[in-house]
Amino acid sequence: GEYAVSTGGKKFSNYQVNLLIKSPVKKYIIGFDNDGLDDAIKLALKLQPFKKVKIVKFKDDRDINDLGKEKVIKLSHKEKYLGYNDLLRLKNSL
Repeated sequence: GEYAVSTGGKKFSNYQVNLLIKSPVKKYIIGFDNDGLDDAIKLALKLQPFKKVKIVKFKDDRDINDLGKEKVIKLSHKEKYLGYNDLLRLKNSL
């Protein structure tokens, strides 16, 4: 099945980031609301040297709860894992 971590917001403390890095999980899919895309990129940049990361971007103001699990999973399969340069390009495009 799919596993998820609720962030309780868009910001991550260094402690939380370190927990994710030390985790045996090898791949992370980040899906913040559209207004959190910059925070998603910041988190991905911290994780990327240690883990594979992809960011699910929503096309409108809907979020994960609005779309539901199945649609979010389909969206996540359409995204590719991002390298450092990909993340920088995405950040610079905002």
